[in-house]
Amino acid sequence: MHLHLLQHGPHRGPARIADWLDSMGYSHTIFHLHEGELPPGSPTAMP
Repeated sequence: MHLHLLQHGPHRGPARIADWLDSMGYSHTIFHLHEGELPPGSPTAMP
């Protein structure tokens, strides 16, 4: 399973969630919304 994680600010990352995903063998991608990164299929502009 692959999950997309949305990070809204520079000071709060996925922390324990990412550790848990790794321990369960799940892959993940972190999208830094505060830097303008958007997950696939998102609108091209953020409000």
